[in-house]
Amino acid sequence: MTDYARLLDDLAEAAREAGEAIKTIVARGFDVESKSDSSPVTEADRAAELIILAALARAAPGVPVIAEEEILAVLAGEI
Repeated sequence: MTDYARLLDDLAEAAREAGEAIKTIVARGFDVESKSDSSPVTEADRAAELIILAALARAAPGVPVIAEEEILAVLAGEI
């Protein structure tokens, strides 16, 4: 049986960690790149996504996740 309170706590912590990573990157400055579809992406986007994906993998192993930056990289043949 799924422990939803624990899942919520784990993912809330991941969101806080992702937010801290974003704030750190914004504080030091960053470049904006264009994805293959010409939409913008930053190091902060990628860092936050990695933190959240890792937390999801730990908290809910085996549950498929589609993430914006990762799926676009796959579709573009970068991964």
